[in-house]
Amino acid sequence: MKWLNLALSAVIAAAAFVAVRYVSYTPVRCNDIAVNVGGQLTNLLNRSDQVMVTVVTRENLARLEPCRRKVPWNVNVHMLTAANYSVRDMHEEAVREYREALRYDRRPEIYLGLGTELVKAGHVDEAIQPLTIAYSINKDFIYEITNQDIQARVMAAEQNVILPIRPDESR
Repeated sequence: MKWLNLALSAVIAAAAFVAVRYVSYTPVRCNDIAVNVGGQLTNLLNRSDQVMVTVVTRENLARLEPCRRKVPWNVNVHMLTAANYSVRDMHEEAVREYREALRYDRRPEIYLGLGTELVKAGHVDEAIQPLTIAYSINKDFIYEITNQDIQARVMAAEQNVILPIRPDESR
């Protein structure tokens, strides 16, 4: 009976360790990584050295990847991953990350990022819907759209937009 109690205690302790790691340590660690990567990305945008940009964004993506797998609900990780892909002109990958972020949250900046990356990837017609959703939520986002024709299409489309209730309704 003593061995059974000892074994049960060991199982409970192991489960508690795993739970604490999953619930608190990993998300906090990934948040720290996201803050660090965000700072690096901000500093990087002021540089013109393309080799440095390539190296730093590759390192950033490698640091963010484990967090994407372990804490997929952290929208900031997806947005930073998308931003790093965008800096590298990998717009299809950035679109994929913004769509993944929309599975967990409906922030207007996610819609703006998705629409912007769709435009950069050459999918202008597909970009109108997320840009219109972003504009419907935050009117100031119209100034983030640099193409005047797309701005006009977004403002015209806003009259007919139905905001999604759940993140997956935007697809």
